[in-house]
Order: sequence, then C-alpha cells, then structure tokens
Amino acid sequence: AALAQCTKEADAGSVVAQRTLGTMYDKGTGVTENALDAVAWYRKAATSDPDARFLLAVMLETGRGAPRNDAEPIVPYRGSPAAGLPPAPRRLAARDPSNL
Repeated sequence: AALAQCTKEADAGSVVAQRTLGTMYDKGTGVTENALDAVAWYRKAATSDPDARFLLAVMLETGRGAPRNDAEPIVPYRGSPAAGLPPAPRRLAARDPSNL
C-alpha cells in the first residue's frame, strides 16, 4: 500500500516521492533492489531536489544503474553544495579542484 501511494505521488510529480522511490530501489527497502529504477527516479527528482541530485551523482560516479560517466556526476554535485550537503563539495573537489 505504501509503495502504491508513493508511486502515485511520484507519477503526479512529487519530487519527495520520486526521491523516496529512488532510495527504496537503491537500497531494496520494501522493493527488490534495482539500480536502474533508482537512477530513473533520482533523475526525475534531481530537476528540483538537491538530495536527489547528490544521490544520482553518486550512482553515476560509481556506475550503478547507468554506465559510469566521468563527466555527468559533476553537474549534480554542483547543485548539491549550494544546498548544504557536506559530502558534495569533497566529491566535487576530488573530481575537479577548479570547481571550488
């Protein structure tokens, strides 16, 4: 019931529900773990949710749920530091020190 409600809200455009579904599929919480679905939901939420942007960047950086892409994670990491997510500046600096 919770999965169905969360999916309904995510499909209706709730970025919180989209990020929540991404996390559920990423961790296998209440659903079968599925990195492809996690990336898909994080991508949807990342347009306006800094937490989802960061979680998506981590998955892209490690190649979980999408082919590893060395350039793409920088874009979501750039959005995360402004939101005050402590790990984002470290990850961004490790990838490209000129971004600090």
